[in-house]
Amino acid sequence: MKILLAAAVLAFAGASRDDKDDLAAAAKKSTELKSFAFKGETKMELPGMMGAMGEQEPTGFSGRHETGVGSYVKTETHEFFTVGKNTVTRPLAEWKKVEA
Repeated sequence: MKILLAAAVLAFAGASRDDKDDLAAAAKKSTELKSFAFKGETKMELPGMMGAMGEQEPTGFSGRHETGVGSYVKTETHEFFTVGKNTVTRPLAEWKKVEA
C-alpha cells in the first residue's frame, strides 16, 4: 500500500512539472555528453503582416551534435552545419528524372 501511495505521489508530482523545467534539465544534461542525436517538430510563427499568410504546417527536423566537431541539422527543405560560431546552410534540391 505504501509503495502504491508513493508511486501515485511521484506520478502526480511529475505530471505537474512544467515542460520548460524538463527542457532545461535535458539541455543541461546534454552539455555533459560528448555526442547526441535529436529530432523533433516545430511550427513557425511569422511576425506582423507575414502572419496573415495563415497557419503554417509543422516542420520536422533531425540532427546530431558532437563536441569538438559541430552540429548538423536537416529539415524538410534545408541542411545546416555549425562549427563554433559559424553556420552554413544549403537548400535541399529536389531530385528530378532526366528524360533521355
